[in-house]
Amino acid sequence: MSTYAIGDIQGCYAPLARLLERIAFDPAHDRLWLVGDLVNRGPESLRVLRLLRGLGDAVSIVLGNHDLYLLMVAAGHSRRDSDDTLAQVLEAPDCDDLLHWLARWPLLHVEGAHVLVHAGLLPGWTVAQAQALSDEVGAALTGAHRREFLLELAGNRPDAWSDGLQGWERLRVIVNACTRMRFCTPDGRMALRAKGPPEQAPADTLPWFQVPDRLSRSHTIVCGHWSALGFHRVPGLIALDSGAVWGGKTHGGTTRGRAGVSGAWLKTCAAPQAALIPLSKRGKKMTECVFCRIVRGELPVSKVYEDAHTLAIMDLQSVNPGHMLVLVKPHHENIYSLDDTLAGAALCTAARMARTVKKLTGCAGVTVLQANEPAAAQTVFHFHIHVVPRWADDGLELVWPVKNPPRAALEEMAARLREAVCD
Repeated sequence: MSTYAIGDIQGCYAPLARLLERIAFDPAHDRLWLVGDLVNRGPESLRVLRLLRGLGDAVSIVLGNHDLYLLMVAAGHSRRDSDDTLAQVLEAPDCDDLLHWLARWPLLHVEGAHVLVHAGLLPGWTVAQAQALSDEVGAALTGAHRREFLLELAGNRPDAWSDGLQGWERLRVIVNACTRMRFCTPDGRMALRAKGPPEQAPADTLPWFQVPDRLSRSHTIVCGHWSALGFHRVPGLIALDSGAVWGGKTHGGTTRGRAGVSGAWLKTCAAPQAALIPLSKRGKKMTECVFCRIVRGELPVSKVYEDAHTLAIMDLQSVNPGHMLVLVKPHHENIYSLDDTLAGAALCTAARMARTVKKLTGCAGVTVLQANEPAAAQTVFHFHIHVVPRWADDGLELVWPVKNPPRAALEEMAARLREAVCD
């Protein structure tokens, strides 16, 4: 079973359908994680909702701000955006059924080491607390006072969480954090009007996921919402909104105005950003490993290099032009099971690809990155190495929280490691 997390769709049916075809999505065996904002801005919100509803248990969704806006408009919210594209949904004969289906989805979905949320989590919330608060909003959306709740939802105040908050104000803060937040102060006061890139953070604020000691760091957060942030993957975070719905840049394709979709995954069209997330190994078969299928030639790839032990391909989720993956051909989940031959072959190929991309592109540097297990941000469980050409200000951040231990601690650990060196 493969689980694909997909970024903001925003009513763009055709690129979504092409993406599902491109990844050979099989609802009988695979699952979709959707970060919310299924509707609005794009031209076919109705078809998107019908498609996703038809996938049944193969899809897990969290609500985004545009999804809640649709529910608000349907409930009679008077301040309607002049450029929304929701008329087809609101006039459809199955509108009530679709809205009922939409309203049952939560703000937060937790599975294993991953959390799915549209925008983010306040720094003072643990994952367990955020789950409980999401449930409070879910009860309001499916309860007898749903219409009243939706009509009271709009607004930026309060802009910070307090356990003593009650009523609509309490629910509004929860919704705003999970579906609208980008920046906040270290103590969790949200700057909800700010929409720019991280380097344009309002005074005394920073991106919510960069707040020191954020209590949700125990999990990897999968989110969307922030087109100015773009596709952003660092330990503990996979952000999937790269902004093509606004005419943003896509890899190998173009979008026109608001007719595109957030992100770029296909080479021939704009499409939602997608990431393969290994949420479950239950019932896992070798044939279900996407990299094993690539090695066997069952999936199309852009191959750069191949030898007896390794394969180098272009990364569909490229951070920069020339971003490659080096795979070992036999199935090994991580580095621990590699013998010296495979480990050496993988590093030799990675070094060869680094020299190649440096010579070809003239990049300022090359990052070679390899991760093992979810705690280290591994998201595909087949050993691989990222070879990423780098330029100044390319937006890729490698957070390195230096601890600076004393020399005595280093010597003690070195001695213990010498005694434990594996074959």
